[in-house]
Amino acid sequence: MKFFETFIKYRFLVLALFILVGVLGYKAYKEIPVDAFPDITPKQVIIYTESPGNSPEIIERLITYPIESAMAGLPGVKLIMSNSIFGLSYVSIFFEDKYDIYFLRQLVSERLATVDIPKGFGKPVMGPNTTGLGQVFWYQLKGEGVSLTKLRELQDFLVRPMFKTVDGVEEVIGWGGFEKQIEVVIDPKKLQALKVTYEDVIDALQRTNKSAGGQYLEFNKEQYIIRGSGFYENLDQIRKSVIKSSGIKAIKIEDVAVVKEGKRMRFGAVTLNGKETMFGMVLQRTGTNAAKVVDRLKEKVKEINAALPKNVRVQTIYDRSEITKKAVHTMTSSLIMGAVLVSVILFLFLFEIRSAFIVVLSLPISLLIAFLMMDYFGMSANLMSLSGLAIAIGMIVDGTIVVVENSFRLIQEHPNESKLKLIAEAAAQVTKPVIFAIFIIAATFIPLLSLGGLTGKLYSPMAINIVFVMLASIVVALVLVPVLNYYLLKPVKFSESPLVVWIKKLYTPLLVGALKYSKSVVAVSFILFAVLAYLLTQQGREFMPKLNEESIMYRVIAIPGTALSQTVGLSKDIENFIKKEYPEYVDFVLAMIGRSEKGETAGPNYMEVLVGLKRKEFDIKALEAKMSEELEKRYDFVQFVPTQPIAMRIEELLEGVKAELAVKIFGEDQKILADLASKIKDILSHIDGLRSIEIESQLGQAQIVIKPNYLAMARYSLTAEDIMDVVRYLLGEDAITDKFEGIKRFPIVIKPKGGRDIESLQNILLRAPDGKVARLKEVADIQIIQGPSFIKRENLSRYMLISFDVEGRDIASFVKEANEKIHKNLHFPAGYYIQWAGDFKNMQEATKKLAIIIPAVLLLILLLLYTAFNSFKKATIILLGVPLGILGSIVAVLIADIYLSIAAIIGFIVIIAIAVLNGIVLVSFIEELQKRFPDVKMQTLVKDATLLRLRPVLMTAMTTLFGILPLLYAKGVGSEIEYPLAVVVVGGIVTSTLVTLLVLPSLYYLFYRK
Repeated sequence: MKFFETFIKYRFLVLALFILVGVLGYKAYKEIPVDAFPDITPKQVIIYTESPGNSPEIIERLITYPIESAMAGLPGVKLIMSNSIFGLSYVSIFFEDKYDIYFLRQLVSERLATVDIPKGFGKPVMGPNTTGLGQVFWYQLKGEGVSLTKLRELQDFLVRPMFKTVDGVEEVIGWGGFEKQIEVVIDPKKLQALKVTYEDVIDALQRTNKSAGGQYLEFNKEQYIIRGSGFYENLDQIRKSVIKSSGIKAIKIEDVAVVKEGKRMRFGAVTLNGKETMFGMVLQRTGTNAAKVVDRLKEKVKEINAALPKNVRVQTIYDRSEITKKAVHTMTSSLIMGAVLVSVILFLFLFEIRSAFIVVLSLPISLLIAFLMMDYFGMSANLMSLSGLAIAIGMIVDGTIVVVENSFRLIQEHPNESKLKLIAEAAAQVTKPVIFAIFIIAATFIPLLSLGGLTGKLYSPMAINIVFVMLASIVVALVLVPVLNYYLLKPVKFSESPLVVWIKKLYTPLLVGALKYSKSVVAVSFILFAVLAYLLTQQGREFMPKLNEESIMYRVIAIPGTALSQTVGLSKDIENFIKKEYPEYVDFVLAMIGRSEKGETAGPNYMEVLVGLKRKEFDIKALEAKMSEELEKRYDFVQFVPTQPIAMRIEELLEGVKAELAVKIFGEDQKILADLASKIKDILSHIDGLRSIEIESQLGQAQIVIKPNYLAMARYSLTAEDIMDVVRYLLGEDAITDKFEGIKRFPIVIKPKGGRDIESLQNILLRAPDGKVARLKEVADIQIIQGPSFIKRENLSRYMLISFDVEGRDIASFVKEANEKIHKNLHFPAGYYIQWAGDFKNMQEATKKLAIIIPAVLLLILLLLYTAFNSFKKATIILLGVPLGILGSIVAVLIADIYLSIAAIIGFIVIIAIAVLNGIVLVSFIEELQKRFPDVKMQTLVKDATLLRLRPVLMTAMTTLFGILPLLYAKGVGSEIEYPLAVVVVGGIVTSTLVTLLVLPSLYYLFYRK
């Protein structure tokens, strides 16, 4: 009691302290990192190795497998995935979350140094330190009348370096356009006439493009730096480079070749509204504030546009701030609306303006303290963390209500005593139950932090914020509220709220009837629970509802081996079609084809098409359905898979799967994998709920294989190295040296004169050092075969992927039926097996953990209840109210016809907390009345106690109900993720309140009637 007297005596200091905390909380609210979603990226380090011109098989054998083997022994490794495609090895290592990402990158870097990659096959490097959701800013480099080659040059040497100076930017990736190169186009006939070999030309280019440092010279008391400047300055110097001397005449490059500017081979392109464009994307560094990074980038765009030529500018296509603002607006509007509704409910029940004002004031102060704690612990304001505040908005005021009501009662009963002592005594009397209530909430939500994986990353911010704001509400209720009570509460005549009077009038006969037929009430309740629980087990299950990003995106897949030029033409046609057919809805259409730099792993037969929508109200889902139908009908030779930008990245970063559901077939032989995949597709093609099924075709890439004929080579005095140099430099256009233009550098390559066709390739002339000449086909076997377009591996084993798009059916039942059909109708050879991936796997992992967590929560609550009442009987009575309290939640799930997702299960956990808190309020008051009136009949005692506790129980229920009600009717980005949780909580509050007011008194009476 003296504790509270001290607070009231130093009330000015307390008020000043809370004003300061409020100001700091508001500052934290304004400055806290804002994002659409929590960072769910696993601890991941990516290694990519550019190996131009090499096939997937060679890359897997010489690069990917050695890297995988080296990384497998690192501490904390959970999963290693890789993709070997034409010209690139991509290895992704997933680690346990407890490790620091910079420590992991250091470990990988050290281990990478031990990997032996053959010379000429590329150098492994680590990918950017970004997250799977790090693509925060997309832009177009637009220039009227400016070539794509010039735009690419501006991107690489002006735009990219300027964007990289922005705080929080990890990498800037250019996509599209053409990279400039210097081409030395060799005439084979001139080589033969002048008795020059390709190796001579390569050697000449390397020898004549040199620079050196010569230290310094002191002369006339000055120091002169000596430098040899032999780098090529113009194309003419390349032309005049001497290959060798023949008698008195020097043979120069221009005697055997034409030197000109050209374009590098590319593996991807970008089209926008039917035209090729120069596209760029900015990657955010791990752990930075996405909203602030985007704001800084927008400011930097002004500087870049000022530095660019007048007819060239950077134009924003997409930035994360838009969806971030939409997601945060969804939650903040629900939070504000919930606070307003809670305030109205408080006034209606308290019916006393001063008391209601104190209770309402505790809301924003508790929220500001929670924001201060979020800022201190480095949390961001996102869809999930803000939903925690929205869920708790009604529970925040519970402690304050108890303190205010008790203070008001004592002031009424003892108007002539010291107000300071009465308020201190009132606060002291309720301290234990108020703090105990917080322990119950903490015991309910803190175990959720142990979920781990994707589920833990998604829902931990919600659980942490609920605990934060409830801790804040205790501080407010026990420190600030007694001071406010001292200032504001007066010993006025109490008049009960008309609403409470009316409810009591209706409720009293129901309570009397329930106590009279207590056995029947309890029996019917448990029978009803058993029936509904069974129905719930028949309900469909899913990991989480589909996120609506208010955007339309497609993954478009052509057959493997499709040429990049063909896919570019297709993308232009698709864009023009969409723009023509839907001009009132579509703002732009962007297609990203193949791969960019920095380790993208798509082939030229793959593109992602983003449809930018105009800012107007219309049914996006209906538009997407119509658009998909039209596209599939018009372009029936390719696959269209609907997706969304963030949803696709989330799916991809988890297990390399760009779909919500997939099955992986493991084994070593790709042909057997392809056969098994085809059979699985046939087996499942008519299963109910399957919208589309897609086999990730790994085979079908045409290859021209050049194998040295060692006997023929011996006749011409040639070596395998001579042939491979022709393949690497002449056909593969590998850089021989570089031409510098200031800080810019452009590769110098050699090319054969004539077309790039098979006949020209076969007739390439090779000259041996002794002067013998042979065509390539005479010293090598040239074959056209069908090989893999890429090779995927997981934990050192190859696999092939089948993706599913399921609609109108829950994933759990779909997988169960699909699994049964596969194993019934298909025999797997030894060493071949399947694993499900995507949402189903996440749901399985989360369900297993929740199956442990929920019983642990109930056991912990039982122990806390026993500690509070020192009676297992009373603790059991309260816990028996839990299953009955969720009756309404089950009914709500069945009526709303929603799947049982993780969000819905979290809602059930919220109801457990509310049911226990309500039970504590009632049982503790009955116990108190028993001590005060030991001779009163138990039935009368229970009835009177329940009627006296009617208002606090209803206030707790109604504030929580109306606090979360806006989430039930919320619209906008992210609302569908919170909807199942809101359905469960709203339905559960109704029945948990009825259980507290009708079934719990009946249970107590049955246990203690004797």
